[in-house]
Parts: sequence; structure tokens; C-alpha cells
Amino acid sequence: MVPTTTAAPIKRHFSTVTIPCERRILTVYYGFVSRKRADRTGGFVRVHRFIKKNEEGIVNNPLRANVAAFLESERARRNLFHQDMAALFRSSRGLGLSYRTYIETSRQNNNVTLRTLEFMARALDVSIAAMLAGDAKIEDWAHALGDDDIRRRLAGVINNERLDRRLLRKEMAELLGVAQMTYTKLERGQGNISVDTIAGIAGALKRDPATFLFRGPRRQQEISRAQRSQ
Repeated sequence: MVPTTTAAPIKRHFSTVTIPCERRILTVYYGFVSRKRADRTGGFVRVHRFIKKNEEGIVNNPLRANVAAFLESERARRNLFHQDMAALFRSSRGLGLSYRTYIETSRQNNNVTLRTLEFMARALDVSIAAMLAGDAKIEDWAHALGDDDIRRRLAGVINNERLDRRLLRKEMAELLGVAQMTYTKLERGQGNISVDTIAGIAGALKRDPATFLFRGPRRQQEISRAQRSQ
């Protein structure tokens, strides 16, 4: 009888950062090959297949660059060392982001999520839209959008595009480069969406990733929600 052997599991490493109370990171595909690692809360992280690295090893995503540039601009404006800048996030509302989360985001090494961006935006008293848009001009109402509002706007863009293109959900998911389960979350405005996902979807739809969620008509429910929060 020939003894059977079991192959050792292949270990794949992928760095990510989560913040307290996050339940899951949105799952997407990188070249249709799953790269996943269980985070502290049991979720999984994958990189969008349309997002690539340049020759210097930096992820080619303008949203990462815009967020990093914004953080550095704020640090310079406040005349703070990196440690002091990071302390702003650790002391915000009794919660905190680690120094590594801040420094990796400022170096464009962190596929930062909308929830993390909202946390940073509140600590700095700025808007998520300002952090993502860079120097691009956006509508004034965009500065009132929270992470939930941005997810809903992305869902609206995706649903309208699918209807305009007369595609099945399976076909739309393939166009966007995401799994069908992920697509279901996207069209429902659910999940903790990352900047790589937003940029990947914008690229698939040939939109400007920095502005396509912050231009155009604003939904009445978003206006009402913003008025109630004031």
C-alpha cells in the first residue's frame, strides 16, 4: 500500500490594516487569483485586479496618492512631526488608529477603506471627498458625504451603468473585476469599500476615480440626511 502524503498549505502574505469595530473588508479579485488573509475579525482582504504597481513598487492608484498628499499637507500646515500627527488619530473620539496605519497610508502602502478615511476625516475636521479628490474640483455638497453616502453613490453608479449597458449582474461583475458576491454588496451599498476597489471600478467604467462619485446630481435622500445631521 502506497502511503499518502498531504501537501503543505501555501502561505500567501498580504498586508492590510483594520480599525476597531470593523467587521469585514470588501473582497475583490486580483488577476482572478485569490490572495486572502484572515484579519483579526475573521474577514478577508483581496486586491482589485485592475490595480498594479509601478517600477518603484508603489501601487498605481491616484486615490492612494491623493490621500497621502492630503495627510502630508495637513501635517505641514499644522507644523507637526509624524508622531504628533498620528497622535491626532489615536486620541480621536476615544478610539485610535495605530502609528503604522497612519504612516503606511501616508506612504501609499495602505489600501485604506472608507471607514478608516471617515475616522481620519473626523479627526482632522475635513471631508472624505477632500481627501480623495486631490486638486480636482468637486461639488460643494460632496463635502457633506459620509462613508455610507459614498457607498450608496457608488451603488447608484454601478446600477445605472448595468442598466445602460443591458448587462446581467454576472456580466457586470466580470466587467468590474469583482466576484459576484462582492458585486451584490456593491450594488446594495454594503461592505467596507477600499480606495483600490473604487479606483478599479472607475477604471473599468473609464471614469476619473477622484471625482466620479462627487460630481453630478445629488440624491434628495442624501440632502435630507445631511440636513438632519447638522
